[in-house]
Amino acid sequence: MVGAVQLLRDLPRRREEVDAARAQVERFRQLHPAVEVDLLIDKPPGSDVVDYDLFLDHPDGGTVAVSWRPDQGIPWSVQYADHWASNYVASVNDFHLTIQQALLFLRLCGRENSGLMTELSDQVIIGQAIEENPPPVTDVEVQGAADRFRARNGLFSADATRRWLEEMGLSAERYEELMRQSVRMEKFKNHVTEDQVERYLQGHAEEFERLHFFRICCSTYAAAARLAKLAREKGLFAAAQAQVEGGKWNLKGELTCRMAGEVDAALSRALPGAVIGPIPQGTRYWVAEVLRRQTEPDAATRAAVRDRLFRDWLSERRKHAQVQWHWM
Repeated sequence: MVGAVQLLRDLPRRREEVDAARAQVERFRQLHPAVEVDLLIDKPPGSDVVDYDLFLDHPDGGTVAVSWRPDQGIPWSVQYADHWASNYVASVNDFHLTIQQALLFLRLCGRENSGLMTELSDQVIIGQAIEENPPPVTDVEVQGAADRFRARNGLFSADATRRWLEEMGLSAERYEELMRQSVRMEKFKNHVTEDQVERYLQGHAEEFERLHFFRICCSTYAAAARLAKLAREKGLFAAAQAQVEGGKWNLKGELTCRMAGEVDAALSRALPGAVIGPIPQGTRYWVAEVLRRQTEPDAATRAAVRDRLFRDWLSERRKHAQVQWHWM
């Protein structure tokens, strides 16, 4: 019993240190093989600190619960007066999404999304699946994920990264854990979709052909029709250049590459050199010229197929999940 109390006193108590606490309890089990020990982890609402209890099997039957709390001068009745769900945004199956996790996800997401509620619950569904069978992650993989994250966000120096962590309210340990989670996510996606990509690609090859095209948007149908006529004579780029130099229109355009399944049907079937349009898009009209049609799948194509397969897997999981929103 004395050893159990000392164990509780020695356990690290920050949320990001829970795995280290579990490891200490496992070492305690190995030192006391005759005692059945279970660890209960308590995460108080709105707190970065966790509490622990130990359950020990008594040799005469039953269970002994051992608790220890540091003396912080705060009465227990005050510290735990909040409702059990006061810090939860949602519960998906038996997993809970805290306000802090939701806000952090939204800030890291860094983009507008009309389906944020769905995306939040999806993150919990994915996290639950990963926790059921977490893939191993090495320090080298974590460092690689951190390097890619810093590059995407323009954090090219240690000072820039430190300032960003301060702005986000993240400790270095928490940042490392987020990068570790990102590696787990990537590995999990690969695990879910492995051995399916090539088979799916064979049945949907045309949908995943990559189109390289030049597209110009016009404010009126008449302007788009004149541009399309001229483009069929001399090419879209030359036609657009002639119109801009003539001062007739203020054109907006893009040179881009998309999967055939992501574009308008008329464009998706077009061969190189074809001029498509005018096609309505909202209040504007666009004209496009196909420059290249890439039929052989490459790494980007396979990544797109993998994303499609994973979205299908997630959609199926979502159908069977019980989602309860606490802050709605």
